Amino acid sequence: MDIHQSNLDDVTILHLSGDVWGKSDEPEKFRATVEQLVTDGKLQVVLNLSQVSLISSVGLGMLISGYKILNGSGGNMAIAQPSDPIKPVFRVFESPIQCFDAEDDAIAFLRGGAA
Repeated sequence: MDIHQSNLDDVTILHLSGDVWGKSDEPEKFRATVEQLVTDGKLQVVLNLSQVSLISSVGLGMLISGYKILNGSGGNMAIAQPSDPIKPVFRVFESPIQCFDAEDDAIAFLRGGAA
């Protein structure tokens, strides 16, 4: 799993790519990224999953852990553009993280607009 960060004014977009298995150093890497965002005051985060080919239950737990860190600090997280191979996971899994087909909709949601 690779993580690339971009910023759009008040929203940070984390572009995840590859397989999100939650193996090896992935959970710590993701957690450290989210904790650094909180430290930097970047509390509105979109996870763009358009380049994620596989996600495991441990990987889902990793994402929820990041959501809880943000939520506990007054922030929020949304998922955008889950790739076709992983889209069904977010249709059947009741996640506390809102999921959107379009990145713009996820950004609007985090900004308090209608999505």
